[in-house]
Amino acid sequence: MTELEVAASYLAAQAHDVGHPGTNNQYQIAAKTPFGTKYGEHATLETYSADLGQELLEQCHVLSNVPAQDRSILLSAFRSTILGTDMAQHQATCSALQRLPANFYTYNYPLKQPRLTNGDSFPTTHALSLPALLVHAADISGPSRTNVAIWLKRSLAVTREFVHQGDRERENCLPVTASFDRRVLQPEGLEGFQRREIEFTSLVVLPYYLDLERVWNAIRPLRVAIETNLREWRQLDKTNVTNLWIGIFA
Repeated sequence: MTELEVAASYLAAQAHDVGHPGTNNQYQIAAKTPFGTKYGEHATLETYSADLGQELLEQCHVLSNVPAQDRSILLSAFRSTILGTDMAQHQATCSALQRLPANFYTYNYPLKQPRLTNGDSFPTTHALSLPALLVHAADISGPSRTNVAIWLKRSLAVTREFVHQGDRERENCLPVTASFDRRVLQPEGLEGFQRREIEFTSLVVLPYYLDLERVWNAIRPLRVAIETNLREWRQLDKTNVTNLWIGIFA
């Protein structure tokens, strides 16, 4: 990557969820929140975080010493990288990656190809920049952490946030997302939690890392870590994890 893209990657990683209210894009639209009303149904919170992130960069004079032309390039990469973390376009991004030649980002980067869409005329080309691909990988990187205990801690925190949204959906008389519903999750218990984590990792996270590794092989160590953690996940101390799991619903 260019120096500007590297800088944009670090800044976007810091800002990609800035201002996040703890409920997802689907909720913003269904509940007609100010975010949903202002930003619409495509990359709702990602667009908000990009706006707020840029505002904070300006307020804190982070880019004040960057020449105007370079600042424009950096901010464009910053915004597109944050938009690339929208999970709604995850499958479209994977499909596009699968159509690229092997080691594409080693030999043929930057991207030089027609704009791609996910079938709804919503462009996904911005998600195929290397900064966007890497920050999206980081955004779903829980299973790639250095050991399974760190992955577990993160997964429990994310589940707590999901349950919070499920509670908000019920309070607002909205359909409750099954995977966020405490009335579904609590009876499933620890086994359900472990199964959901394994399914998401095996069906969503690992395939993405494999697709990305084919076109940019430097991601390989993290893909290996995911496979290692998947094996070790099944060997976690069930008593300890059960106590942590129960704490989510306190």
